[in-house]
Amino acid sequence: MGKVKTAIYICVFILVWAQLVLPLIPGYTQNIKLQDFSLYNPLWNGCFLLRMELSRNGYDVRPLISSLSVLSREEGATVIILSPSSIINPIELMELVNFVREGGGLLIADDFGAGNIFTILLFALLGLPSPTFYGKPLYGSLTGGITTWTYTPVVNQFNASHPIFKDVKQVILNFPTALLNVPPENQVAALVPGLIDFDMDMQIEPLNPDMLLPIATVVAAYDLDNINVGGYRVSYGKGRIVVVGDPSIFNNEMLLKGDNLRFMVNLVNWLSKRDEGGENNLVVFDEAHLTTAYSYDKLFGSILGYVNWASANWLLAPIYPVLIVFSIWRWLPKSKPKEMGPTAVYLKKGKTFLAERLRWYRENRQYGYALKLLYRRMKRHIIKRFKLKEFSVDAAVEVLAEAVPTMRRKQLRRLLEEWEAIERGEKPVYMGSETFLNHFFIMKKIMEAVIVGKRS
Repeated sequence: MGKVKTAIYICVFILVWAQLVLPLIPGYTQNIKLQDFSLYNPLWNGCFLLRMELSRNGYDVRPLISSLSVLSREEGATVIILSPSSIINPIELMELVNFVREGGGLLIADDFGAGNIFTILLFALLGLPSPTFYGKPLYGSLTGGITTWTYTPVVNQFNASHPIFKDVKQVILNFPTALLNVPPENQVAALVPGLIDFDMDMQIEPLNPDMLLPIATVVAAYDLDNINVGGYRVSYGKGRIVVVGDPSIFNNEMLLKGDNLRFMVNLVNWLSKRDEGGENNLVVFDEAHLTTAYSYDKLFGSILGYVNWASANWLLAPIYPVLIVFSIWRWLPKSKPKEMGPTAVYLKKGKTFLAERLRWYRENRQYGYALKLLYRRMKRHIIKRFKLKEFSVDAAVEVLAEAVPTMRRKQLRRLLEEWEAIERGEKPVYMGSETFLNHFFIMKKIMEAVIVGKRS
């Protein structure tokens, strides 16, 4: 138990101090983040320009590197999730559902990542048909026919009356994918026609095996307070959700092409309800579910994510106080017990003082003191049996090597020196029952040899 306790203490120490020490190590943290879709990546595949443009429009853009469970404190904010690669845990999912129900805005843009896990679970818990990402490249027609195709198509059909397309004439995509299972009233942008590269070989084969779509939806918008069910307006919450089949239109390379920048700002304005008097300017950019990268930020975020998840779990919450009390009671060093004296309480008929002390030490788990007691008794027997003037390790090794031929001199010396150190108080007397039993059986073996030799 002592080794297990030490290992746990070391792990806790490392986890607590690593997040403070690692940033101080030269070269460990990068000055430039090269992670795809990171707010801090200024290269073509980052979202540095998105952050700058939103800030210029009065939004407070903050990265999220831990867990979506913190959204419970950010009611009415807007969350952006681009190309997620790691799955969402149940606690995060429930917080995300509550977040959009209470009026939060959510943008999920993906093509070939883990976006389906987010949308399927989220919409299922909201009670709505779930849009899904096809997960295969979508090509758009250059001329409106089926003879010429491009992987950077221009959206040629969109709902011009929708606020997210205000002053938008041209949205240019880059290797998008199609959205499936989107109700007609929620389809706000599409390619007409579209071609799914089913075998992902980048070869245009419109009929076999690739799939031709008359209308390929690429943007879906949901106002939870105005969902059409059988011709009736039904409210599923106060928030808004936009699903986009191409996250790359938000990166530094594509954001300045066509009207992509205007489209992005309009989209965030609609999600945050700014045009309707919304006052929450907070935009939370999810970096925690991006492609895994070995960095201090990822390590720190993983630790915070676990802490947030564990602290928000209502099943685990009642266990923490009990666990803390038990840990303090079980793991804190025990106070040194008082040495027992040969009082009348223990001098009972048929029992010796030694037996009573051993029993008391065992019941109170003071195995180190029991070992000291047994060792002193063994020393007395060795002195008496071999007629030694005084006890010393060297003399004891010489006589015991002959009395216990199955034990080597080196082993005997190591054991005797260890027991001497414990008796003199040079080594801690605290030990587990397993360690005590190992010492006990060795002493028993030595004592049997000493007593048998005395009788013979």
